[in-house]
Amino acid sequence: MVLDGLRQRLATLADRLTLAQQIALAMGVLFAVSLAAVAFLAAAITRDVAIARIEGEMRETARSYAGRLEQEMRERLSDLTLLAASEQMKDVWGGDPARLRAVLDQLAASMDRRAWIGFVRADGTVASATRGALENQSVASEGWFREALAGPTYRDIAGGGATPAAATARGERAPPAALLALPVAPSRGEIAGALVAQLSLDYADALRRDLLGGTLVAPAQIWLLSRDGRMLLGPKPESRPYDAAQIARFLAAKSGAMLEGAGEGSTLTGFAVADGDAHAPFIDWIIIARQPAQVAFSAAWRLAGSILAVGFAVLLLTLAIAAFLARRIAWPLVSLAGRADAIGRTAHSEMLPRQHGSREIVRLSGALRALLRRVGAAEERVSLQSAQHAKDLGDLRRMAETDALTGLLNRHAFQSEAALALAGTRASDTVGLLMVDIDHFKRVNDTFGHKAGDLVLAGVSAAIAEVVRGADRAARIGGEEFVVLTRDVDAGGLVALAERLRAAIGQREIDVGAARIRVTASIGATLAGPEDRDIGDVMERADQALYAAKRSGRDRVALRHPPGRLRA
Repeated sequence: MVLDGLRQRLATLADRLTLAQQIALAMGVLFAVSLAAVAFLAAAITRDVAIARIEGEMRETARSYAGRLEQEMRERLSDLTLLAASEQMKDVWGGDPARLRAVLDQLAASMDRRAWIGFVRADGTVASATRGALENQSVASEGWFREALAGPTYRDIAGGGATPAAATARGERAPPAALLALPVAPSRGEIAGALVAQLSLDYADALRRDLLGGTLVAPAQIWLLSRDGRMLLGPKPESRPYDAAQIARFLAAKSGAMLEGAGEGSTLTGFAVADGDAHAPFIDWIIIARQPAQVAFSAAWRLAGSILAVGFAVLLLTLAIAAFLARRIAWPLVSLAGRADAIGRTAHSEMLPRQHGSREIVRLSGALRALLRRVGAAEERVSLQSAQHAKDLGDLRRMAETDALTGLLNRHAFQSEAALALAGTRASDTVGLLMVDIDHFKRVNDTFGHKAGDLVLAGVSAAIAEVVRGADRAARIGGEEFVVLTRDVDAGGLVALAERLRAAIGQREIDVGAARIRVTASIGATLAGPEDRDIGDVMERADQALYAAKRSGRDRVALRHPPGRLRA
């Protein structure tokens, strides 16, 4: 009964309305429903996308902090490794403790003003340490010591931890620190002891404060937790903000983001585990980046609200012009759409004709014509920009691979070229390497100045470029050292190339402004052998040959054969 009455009233109303009014009313209702649905859906999608992006930023902040911590610790471990493997230290490890202490103090000063570095004998006794702290004491019972004798070891220390630092030796409470240890084997196969360093976390705290000051919007927090959940850096050191189950989930997931709590007090948390990888394990520090959800998601909610506001504004405008569209737009729009659809489909349809019928249609027709012209111009600009982009990429690639002063390859580019050259050549002497070092280069800098030194480097590099073949690769790898990689060469040919290089460098006069000078160079030569693991082994052997040339009087060429090869 009610439905019948409603239908009768609608029919009566339809009889009183013109066709244009009915079309306008139908279009208004349709537009209103459609636009409202699109506005709400767009706002919801935009909010979800923004929230996902913010969660990703929190997760990436934690990952970035973890990666930079790993890089810093590996650099410190590299310093210790270089010291442990140094040939000059062979007689120092078992020698005078005072001499070893001086070396350790120098290394500690370059790492951290609060660093403690010590050498522990194989029996667990501290033989020598920075500032003499803990010398002649035993650490044999510490778990890290046995691990260090077997290989590099990472540990974190909170409140004293695994081994006392110098502060603990003075009776003070040690701040959170990191422990690095590795074996020392001056003779092949014989472990003399372990080199251990305890480093403060000042650098980690400075990095944390830097991220808080630049990356995250206040109020925000970054925590550094140990593997067992103890807070190393953060508002409550030594506390355990998460239970064991949550810590286990962090360690298993490696990185991620989550929402803690509910309502106005909820917090967006990103986490990452600084555990390195299978080839380079790390301490398993857990980095936590936290920010109140109300702050983190405020931009997302504002964006969603803006979309809804714009949607409702457009809805009102649509309802206002629905009647006008019904009477005036239908036929001109259909005609215009047909002409537009023909563009690109037929041979002569490249531009819309001028359309008449109302001012709006004329304006739309003109705007579309202008748009088509701008599209053509934009396509041309994109083509030009693409060509320029390709050129810029080429320039950047050359800049990244070239030493700016000499124009030769830099170390990174050379190592890539050398790795390709060594691939598949392990069984034959087809790859040769020359290590070139300018004699008395420091004397040139001291006498004529660093600008003159740069001119000498450029002159020597020009001499090298003139001598080497087109397929050879020459690079400056640091200071006054150069390296040349050549292929399809035997020992005799390699020495002959080195002699030509040496002669070309010695005969070249270099104008340094105040005078024209000549310099000499010593050259170490070697061939790649089947036992070389990578280019580093070949460069190390060439470096040994270089020092042999230096010791024999400079301005010399010395050849060092690869192991297992007959000497020419």
